[in-house]
Amino acid sequence: MSDQSALGRPSGASNRPLVVEFVGLPGGGKTTVARLVQQELAARGHICGGRHLIGRRESSQAAHYAALGRFYLSHSGELGSLVRLCLSGSRPSLARVRQALKLSVWSYRLRQVGTRGYQVTILDQGPVQQACSTMLHGRVESERAIAAALSGLLRGTKIRLALIYFDLDVDLAIQRIAGRPGGGRSFGRLKGDQGKSLLTAYRRQLERLFDRAAEAAGAAQCRVDGARPPREICSHIVGHIETLLSPPLMGALQ
Repeated sequence: MSDQSALGRPSGASNRPLVVEFVGLPGGGKTTVARLVQQELAARGHICGGRHLIGRRESSQAAHYAALGRFYLSHSGELGSLVRLCLSGSRPSLARVRQALKLSVWSYRLRQVGTRGYQVTILDQGPVQQACSTMLHGRVESERAIAAALSGLLRGTKIRLALIYFDLDVDLAIQRIAGRPGGGRSFGRLKGDQGKSLLTAYRRQLERLFDRAAEAAGAAQCRVDGARPPREICSHIVGHIETLLSPPLMGALQ
């Protein structure tokens, strides 16, 4: 288990909710470990949320879209970033617009974290992972445009962000995806050299966006071995999170 952590806490950071995003190839066990981490943190007395708990709060889809509309009207910079991302590439496309919207909505979701009262929120899929998917499936040709949109999104939210990267060999990822019921939604139908080439490129983009996001948000970060058993990974991550949640020792600052 590798651990490359940056545990600095900016002044006043302990008053902000902590959001922990898992980043890595499909098949790395992110969703399984997220569930285990949430259960363990709750058992230890922490108020813990997850991706599905910070979704839409409104009772109907129409009300949800109305809330998003009000959000974009009051955060015009987010709307401008969305438009620029939709126009990235040789020609606009519906797929790019759809993927750009999925990324942009994370700005709204992360701002909602502070209103839910969670001490920590665990994301098995979050804005960094979505940024890479937007680039791949939306066919955004400029990594700079994606990185700029992601950085702007993270800087605008009032959260503490921690990023955990799940290291996983591409061949093992392909093997695990193939073993899923029905295959993976994004990569399940890819096999052989084509699948390996796509996942290798996807991993390179993920790692670069991981670094850019960590820099933009001043995020604590660490890497775990995605090939290890989920409960072992969970134990490591819970220890890392509890370190981040602990108040800094005043004596160490004197």
